Amino acid sequence: MVAAVKRAFLLFAPYALVVGHLLWSWNDLRDPVATRFDMAGNAVDTMSRDAFVLTMTAVATFLLGTFAGTLWLIPKMPASLINLPHKDYWLHPTRRDATFEAIQNTMTLFLLVTMALLLVIDVEIVRNNLGTSEARLSPWLVLGTYLAVITVVTVRFVLRFRRPAVTDPD
Repeated sequence: MVAAVKRAFLLFAPYALVVGHLLWSWNDLRDPVATRFDMAGNAVDTMSRDAFVLTMTAVATFLLGTFAGTLWLIPKMPASLINLPHKDYWLHPTRRDATFEAIQNTMTLFLLVTMALLLVIDVEIVRNNLGTSEARLSPWLVLGTYLAVITVVTVRFVLRFRRPAVTDPD
């Protein structure tokens, strides 16, 4: 029960941050909102303030719904529908709960990192539109960091489910 509450918090907290920041900044944004920029930080494309907030909220909601739904569905799926290396070993009744816990933890981490990326994008768009003089983050640094973290999480996941050292007769 505690793990489920912790996971629910980890799912909804970043979502609340993204949507909260969008709603908090809505009043300060001028209409239209510059939403796409070249590498020098110059606006290339715009959309209405309402469309921007609605689009970003829809993306965050879609991500949350997709991940939360998948996290809920995976333990209920039959083993035949789960694509996992050495599935018979990892889904054996003695390891099944720990396997699903590891999968759910990894998926929660994917959502956290992706929501963090969405929040950084939102903050950077708002900062650019408000004309703040603060140094802006390099889009390459943001994307590179995101991809590096996703790569580390993926490699860790794959290594977690590598071939078992000892085969059970079960």
